[in-house]
Amino acid sequence: MYEKEHRIRQEPWGGYVRHNVLHWAIYNETGECCEDEPIAGNEAIMMYSPLLRYGQGDIADDSSSEQ
Repeated sequence: MYEKEHRIRQEPWGGYVRHNVLHWAIYNETGECCEDEPIAGNEAIMMYSPLLRYGQGDIADDSSSEQ
């Protein structure tokens, strides 16, 4: 199983929606792909901005730690 058509788009109301389609690849005895079936699609409203940057207070930001 693998993911195709992954995208994130910003909606007019300011939030973001994530989209993807899960596919199932079926291989024969010689390793050749003989079928590629979509099995599920997903659209979900994201609860955070996908464009976050490291900044003050982030875990990866150690500029606030005392030395």
